[in-house]
Amino acid sequence: MLPLRIAVVCLPLILMVSSAVAQVKDTLFLFNSEVLIGELKSITLGKVNIDADDIGVVSIKVTKIKTIKAASHYYRLESIHRAVYFTLIQPDTTPGKIHIRSGDSTLSLPIEDIANLRPFKSLKTALWEGAVSAGYSFTRSSKIGRLNSDLTLKCMTRNFEIDGNYSIIVTQTDTGWTRDNENGGITGYYYISTLWQALAFLNYQRNLELGLARRFQEGLGLSYNLVSTNHVRLRTGTGVVLNQEVNTEGTSTPTQVEIPVVNTFNFFSFRKPEMDLTSTQNLYFSLTSKGRIRHDGQIKLNWKLITDFSLNLTLYDNYDSQPPGENATTLDYGIVFGISYSFSR
Repeated sequence: MLPLRIAVVCLPLILMVSSAVAQVKDTLFLFNSEVLIGELKSITLGKVNIDADDIGVVSIKVTKIKTIKAASHYYRLESIHRAVYFTLIQPDTTPGKIHIRSGDSTLSLPIEDIANLRPFKSLKTALWEGAVSAGYSFTRSSKIGRLNSDLTLKCMTRNFEIDGNYSIIVTQTDTGWTRDNENGGITGYYYISTLWQALAFLNYQRNLELGLARRFQEGLGLSYNLVSTNHVRLRTGTGVVLNQEVNTEGTSTPTQVEIPVVNTFNFFSFRKPEMDLTSTQNLYFSLTSKGRIRHDGQIKLNWKLITDFSLNLTLYDNYDSQPPGENATTLDYGIVFGISYSFSR
């Protein structure tokens, strides 16, 4: 009976110790002496994202962080010097720095030198980010006010990044609503190295001004990180795209083959007012329609109003030297205003 009594007495202690080990927490130490405890989600483009206990996911500027302790699991850390580490994060005695392990040694790294940090996790525990917005717009195609809405969603894991987006502009008529401009797509990135990513994407487009009822795009390619810092990121890429088009008269065209040149630029400013700028400029050179060149461009400015809410202004343009619709114009452009709500988990 003695071993049974010992087991009964020791079992609660064993469970308590196991629970304590399993509940390792990450800690952010701020310069204002505050401490946040929870799960470190990411560090990217000058922001530290943490799922804080009893608060939820919050974003904090790296300039406000004194040091970090993150030992719940390993992280993939990319520095602005384009070095990559798979490491635990320990606090440093020097304010504004952390300790990371590189091989058998440790080194001290300024937090502001972290270009990108992601948990070393599976897809089931990936980081999700997104934003939804709605507002009022003015476009050349109608010269009247119209309603707009858009949604962005991003999933990030150890080696993959998946970006999804959808936007629509509609005009009210006497008979109902007309979908004048519509875009949707999903792009997957596989990180080959810190500089190179393989990508695959599927897009849908509709633009009545260009005489386009619908276009489906499928593509494969490579992208390259030209610049990656706390406040600036520039990515360019190319590959091969297949298009299936139907114009507003209902006529389908044979599958088009194009060579794209895709450029994405991000700039973040954390001074008051807090703003970020995103520019996407895509050029397409047709291999099946001689002389056909297309351009899809968007510049989006977000101005943070309060936590999770921003005022945004978007300038977009679509150019097609050989538009699919009969008597269609070659250029469409517009200005979109909206209020957006951002979320992450």
